Amino acid sequence: MGRYRHITVGITTLLLLAASGSLSAQTENLPALDCVINPHKVFDLGSGARGILEKINVELSDYVEANQVVAELDTGVERASVAVAKARAEITSEMLLGQLNLSFDQRRKERIDNLYAAKSVSIQQKEDAQLEAQLSQQRLQEAAERENIRKLELWHAQERLEQKIIRSPSSGFVLKKFKSVGEYVEDQPIIRIAQLDQLSVEVIAPMELFGQIEVGMYADIYPETMETAPRRAQVSIVDRMGDIASGTFGVRLSLPNADYAIPAGVKCTLQFAVETVPDTLITNPERIVEQPEPGTDLNSAATSLQSNWTFVQPRTDSAPSALDLLIEYTTPLAAGIEPP
Repeated sequence: MGRYRHITVGITTLLLLAASGSLSAQTENLPALDCVINPHKVFDLGSGARGILEKINVELSDYVEANQVVAELDTGVERASVAVAKARAEITSEMLLGQLNLSFDQRRKERIDNLYAAKSVSIQQKEDAQLEAQLSQQRLQEAAERENIRKLELWHAQERLEQKIIRSPSSGFVLKKFKSVGEYVEDQPIIRIAQLDQLSVEVIAPMELFGQIEVGMYADIYPETMETAPRRAQVSIVDRMGDIASGTFGVRLSLPNADYAIPAGVKCTLQFAVETVPDTLITNPERIVEQPEPGTDLNSAATSLQSNWTFVQPRTDSAPSALDLLIEYTTPLAAGIEPP
């Protein structure tokens, strides 16, 4: 059995070599392609309300954080509305008055009920005390509802104020300013911001490469303005429809740029990279058979497969490939057949 354990581990080695060789052949056949490096996202920031532009807090090429205020319209009226709504929302006297009235009417009702039980008051006085307690309960509920409405009015005023404050939706750099302080803003953009910690590499590939480029493949990117080592990008989108006029289709790759070393808006050259064997193709020998005995030469075991198992015949007259050996020699093991 020791010899068979060696052979099975050798089969695993052949599988890895075959997969790696197949992937290398596929990527080496892909030619270098021209590409363009663009920002991952570009935002044209505007306002949800009309008004006069009062402040611009950034300049060209400034770095901004997510949710940072970059510009403001004239907010005098909105800030006054927020102050009034906040004062109204903080009113507590109505609730306190309602609670006092309810507490008093409930105690009065209890006293009347005791007097009525002692036949000291009429049924009319008992019903009047009960009605006053119920009315106090309703007035307290009404005060609570008004308090809730005032809080909603404050929220509404704050949202109207927020419409005139322009915030950046993501971290990035200021690319362009469309407006200046004092200009009237209606539905035009004010500032353009680009997210550059992640870049998009756009490629126009000839249709003969369709099917060879797949999502998840890697490529080395050579920007025209840099002489340093290439950067690694990964295919994120492959267009499923080509352009009839040019006979091409689009490909997009995602390029990390956390150090902001690569500028956006430049040309580049792309070469698909030969990757190592994916982890999903690696089979753990421990899950197939026991560990090989110490001192086993796995390469020798893999080379001697054909000479050791004489009952297997090659499927063609040519020398079998690594995948041929894998299929021919693992099938009897899967069926529970012991080799001679």
